Amino acid sequence: MKTTVYRSEFHDYFTKSDTYKNQFSYEAREIIFDYIEEYEESTGVETEFDLVSICCDFSESTISEIVFDYGYLMSSSDGDKPKEYIQEFLESKTSVCGSYTDNEGETVFVFGQF
Repeated sequence: MKTTVYRSEFHDYFTKSDTYKNQFSYEAREIIFDYIEEYEESTGVETEFDLVSICCDFSESTISEIVFDYGYLMSSSDGDKPKEYIQEFLESKTSVCGSYTDNEGETVFVFGQF
């Protein structure tokens, strides 16, 4: 028995959860929802909704957070990294679901945990 989870319900599962309501921004949840839907359409494989699994499988980080967390894996230690460099780095390690610009003008990537 399966239930279809629509976009609004997807957001509701997060916002109604005391544990995971702050796990992702609204923008990141939109990107993750689209990513999962695209995966299902391209593979023909339905996925079961699992809030905990989604929270474990995906990450949302600004460029500065990515450099702080993964800088030791990057080829150069030069200060600021451009968006393109960070995207290429992430794509070499995992799947990049998408990105958006936050309220402070910083690029935020949504990607699979690695």
